[in-house]
Amino acid sequence: MIGRDYAFLKGNYQLLNHYAKVQFNNVSIEDFYRAVNESKPSYIRIEADMLIIIRYEIEKALFQNEIEVKDLPQI
Repeated sequence: MIGRDYAFLKGNYQLLNHYAKVQFNNVSIEDFYRAVNESKPSYIRIEADMLIIIRYEIEKALFQNEIEVKDLPQI
C-alpha cells in the first residue's frame, strides 16, 4: 500500500531508498510507482476491490459534472 499514492511516495521515496539501498538502487520513482500500481487480472479480491472503488469515484465525478467524458482516457 506504500506506493499507491504518488504524492506520498514522492515525499518518502528517498527514505525508502535509504533503508533499502540494494533493492531500489537502480529503480526510479516512476518505475516503482508503475510496478506497484500495475493493473492485471487476478483472483485476489482486494486488488479487484481497489479497481471497483476507482471506477465508482470516476462515475460519481461524471454524474456530478466534476469531470467530462472527453477527459476519461487521461483519468
